[in-house]
Amino acid sequence: MNTNTVKTYPEGERFPGRIGRTYDVSEPAFPMPPSAPEGAPNILYIVIDDIGCDKGSPVTDEYKAQASFTGSIIQVTVDVSPDLAFDAEKHTAAQVKVAMVRQ
Repeated sequence: MNTNTVKTYPEGERFPGRIGRTYDVSEPAFPMPPSAPEGAPNILYIVIDDIGCDKGSPVTDEYKAQASFTGSIIQVTVDVSPDLAFDAEKHTAAQVKVAMVRQ
């Protein structure tokens, strides 16, 4: 098996690799990952189906749902900045617990 190169091929085309009796005589090949057309905007589209729906059992009996959300959500912005991510060197276990409780 040649491990220096990885064969790729457009999805739907014939598999260009080789399937041998064992891995050492096989040649892997993978479909090319999809890519956006040249000049396409960098947008991630997420569908959230049940915002405002509270049908599960509460974590505690002290929680009483006030009402279901019946409005319209026009836009949701998700900040995935690296400085907001969990960093074991910056965050103590106690800080993580407090953040989880606030959710």
